[in-house]
Amino acid sequence: MNVLGISGSPNKDGSTAYAVRYALDVLEKDGMETLYLSLAGREIRPCIGCWKCTETGECIFDDDMNEIVDGMKWCDALILGSPIMRPDPSASSVPTSGESSRTDELTSSIQWLTAPTRGFPSSSDSV
Repeated sequence: MNVLGISGSPNKDGSTAYAVRYALDVLEKDGMETLYLSLAGREIRPCIGCWKCTETGECIFDDDMNEIVDGMKWCDALILGSPIMRPDPSASSVPTSGESSRTDELTSSIQWLTAPTRGFPSSSDSV
């Protein structure tokens, strides 16, 4: 099984990166192939809705997203680590509405799991 681990933190060597790498190390010891990618410092342009990717299978932008998409195509399982500074995944971990078509097909089955953060209401709490 191929497992891709992505750290969505803007901090390249922070605790999110450590946690994702740790999980991948455990899986690698169990005989799985792993690949780690960090979103920190990457240049990722938002989708402009030209839909060329549906014709060619590739985005018109030659940016760092191509490596991430290649990794997502390679993997059978995905670990996406995000720092929880509030009760949502980090902005770099979640495509904005303009970017979503670049990854929709690959991320359609992802379910976000977040743990409540001390001091912040969970997304299900009424305000």
